[in-house]
Amino acid sequence: MATVINRETGEIRFSVHTPDYPDEDFGINLAGIQAAMNVPAHYRVIDGDAVREATAGEKDVVDQQRLPQLKEAKRDDVGEVLREALRAAGISELAGVMAAASTKYGQAVAEIEAATSLAQLDAISVEI
Repeated sequence: MATVINRETGEIRFSVHTPDYPDEDFGINLAGIQAAMNVPAHYRVIDGDAVREATAGEKDVVDQQRLPQLKEAKRDDVGEVLREALRAAGISELAGVMAAASTKYGQAVAEIEAATSLAQLDAISVEI
């Protein structure tokens, strides 16, 4: 049985039957694979017969590639927070909460669109 890593996704699988995992798609029993378990899959790099953590420059490239998808997820999260606030509001509070939610959503979306790094995106939050 072997440990393999998917060359495209960085997913690690343990105790697998290697004939089921072609070399062109998977690295098999690569050096450094145990240490790579502590690294997010998107920051794992297969370098010849070894796997390693991406350098800071490589991480920056990966982060920029992931940023549009993460922005969309962040917009969805902000929208859900605001929808939950609306559901929790009583009838007498509803108009005020709706106005605040609309304003805060607009502000949050503008911040999300302006974000140029994961740190900026992670710093965005919204509360009602």
